[in-house]
Amino acid sequence: MSEETFPFERYGIPAALIPALSPEAPVAARLAAARGGPDLDVGALLGVCLALAQDPAPEVRQATAAALRGIPEAQVLGAIGQSTPTALLDLLVLGREPSLRLDAFLMTLRNTSDASAIRIAERADAELCQRVAANRERLLMTPRIYVALHGNPACDERTLDRAASFLRMNRLLPEAPATRPGAAPAAAAPGAGALEMFELDGPGRADDDLFHGLDFEFSEDMASFSWEMTDERGDSLSDEEMNKLEKKIGAMSVGQRVRLAHVGNKQVRGLLLRDRNKQVAVAVVKSGRLTDGEVAAVAANRNIEDDVLREVATNREWLRKYPVQVALVNNPKTPPSIGVRLVNSMQKKDLQDLTRNHNITSVIRQTAIRLFKQKYRSEGGQEKG
Repeated sequence: MSEETFPFERYGIPAALIPALSPEAPVAARLAAARGGPDLDVGALLGVCLALAQDPAPEVRQATAAALRGIPEAQVLGAIGQSTPTALLDLLVLGREPSLRLDAFLMTLRNTSDASAIRIAERADAELCQRVAANRERLLMTPRIYVALHGNPACDERTLDRAASFLRMNRLLPEAPATRPGAAPAAAAPGAGALEMFELDGPGRADDDLFHGLDFEFSEDMASFSWEMTDERGDSLSDEEMNKLEKKIGAMSVGQRVRLAHVGNKQVRGLLLRDRNKQVAVAVVKSGRLTDGEVAAVAANRNIEDDVLREVATNREWLRKYPVQVALVNNPKTPPSIGVRLVNSMQKKDLQDLTRNHNITSVIRQTAIRLFKQKYRSEGGQEKG
């Protein structure tokens, strides 16, 4: 594995260890690398496993599979997140024993590939099937998850119908077989399911050589989107440039726009926040890329979907910012349950302004009136202080 074909630095692999990962290195050195060491953190060890998963020597691949399976689940969960490269997430899905906790977490990560998501849906138990069916963002990105759920005996009809209704509403429901399988199996076997969705260079692999023939993709996760969509530009775009950008985005599928929402630059985020599909706008908020100014603007936007405002209100860091609180409580689209809670945080002037704001829902305004009287009105009706 050369530095030209594998991004060692991106996976946190120490420079001193890189020579031992080369196919030209002695097999003993590669075996030692696969086993890791006391000075190698879990993230780097996972990177080493990925680098050696395609090693030409079967004994190295087998040692790599054993090392990957031997990492405690809690440590794996602590080492991965939204920025973890897709290839490494694929490795975890293929190379570890199926686990409800890990599979459920992987389904929340935007970089989890379609193939891995489908594989997880195929082997999910009843509880995870329900979580998958409720994950609207992932359903939009990978509609064929529905087919996987349809073929999973552990998925009950109500759960399947929920996923079907959502995809049908978005005109994304894929065709599934006319009949479903019977009783649920005892447990999914490691390696069962959608392995064929991962590219192989041979007819298959033996159970003791898990990674034989697998071809992982190491390209950057944003490579599928053009530079003008992902690079943060300090300058504003001309009307002509914005029109071109809007047309490009408009030609994308819903799933592509959801993916773009997580990596797009400020101009793209602004366009996607107005997307006709509210799940795309919600994905922008969930991306974690919004600046404080963008968040405040979203909170004050009266044309935004209430689901988007609800997502803003679930972010504790944003909700600690007073301008965001004021914007949300004054936005008629903010769900009353959120607005009423925020009324208690208002300073005197903003609370008084709320009492006069007839654009907000009556329950929020009446709450503001009652609280203002309690805090700032004396028994005789005179304002305190």
